[in-house]
Amino acid sequence: MNDIDPFWIGAFFLAVGLFSVFGAALNWSLFVNHRKARGLATLIGQTGMRIFYVLLGVALVVLGVLFMTGVVKN
Repeated sequence: MNDIDPFWIGAFFLAVGLFSVFGAALNWSLFVNHRKARGLATLIGQTGMRIFYVLLGVALVVLGVLFMTGVVKN
């Protein structure tokens, strides 16, 4: 059952992380105006939400690179 190559898991995390970083940093309306993102913006403000999503994206990018290079095994 565990036959997914760690490279592809890492590539997925990398893509999602980059989407999060660019969506928040460039203030994409489809990203920051989502109903769940608006709830977070109500709690911590628009700038805080964007910082949170950039940090989350960076963490996912790092995790993706670690999977792709074989440092983290699935």
